[in-house]
Amino acid sequence: MFYNKMAIEEGLTKYRLGPIASQLAEAGDVRTATKTLDKLVLGLPGVNADDVKPLLEGTKASREGINTAVSVYETLYERARGKIGLSEMFDYYSGTINKFFSTPDELKKVKDVFDVYSGETYGSIKKRIVEAQNIRKNPDIYNEADVKSATATLQKYQKVMTLIEALEKYENRNLLNPIAEDSEKEQIRELVLK
Repeated sequence: MFYNKMAIEEGLTKYRLGPIASQLAEAGDVRTATKTLDKLVLGLPGVNADDVKPLLEGTKASREGINTAVSVYETLYERARGKIGLSEMFDYYSGTINKFFSTPDELKKVKDVFDVYSGETYGSIKKRIVEAQNIRKNPDIYNEADVKSATATLQKYQKVMTLIEALEKYENRNLLNPIAEDSEKEQIRELVLK
């Protein structure tokens, strides 16, 4: 059922900046989105910066090129994340979790939140949630049992998915801060020196 854990975590790590670049592009912060894209692509294993710089510049030549590139990397990240088991997500987020919980008892409580769903992948849960949300949005076309089941599904996964979203948000902010700072410095320098 589960995939090669090392390969999944490699994909997660490799494409980690994809969702961040996508969010920045959607918010209209093209400058920081392109800086994030540069950092992602230039950080890929085996990439020669001199070889890919022309490709990156071509991609960044249009808003459409930027949107396509960030969408591709976000999709690669989400695919890798979808394959990881929930119990394995504790390990993936352990660096962040350890910043908030330090005692063995606290860490066990956090691990237990993930371990309840040890036989499921993030992607399978996400799929169930989307299906349940669709039923809840359109209760008129479903029977009462389906609506109750959808409500139960959403309640079942609420705690663990909220925890994952909070951990992801925290990590995204920490990854973005130095990139945003570099982007702002560059913008300020351009305003003065050009």
